[in-house]
Amino acid sequence: MSELITAHASYAELKRTAINGGMVTLRDYGWSKVASGETTIEEVLSNVDH
Repeated sequence: MSELITAHASYAELKRTAINGGMVTLRDYGWSKVASGETTIEEVLSNVDH
């Protein structure tokens, strides 16, 4: 990641690399919590840019 940042990589490239490295986006994490019944759709939508 530091090499990409130093090279002024695009946001899309940084995000793709992070996800490929195991990062879970806040949105995906929220949806997994909805699926498991730990939160509501409304709560996710109110806290995550969609």
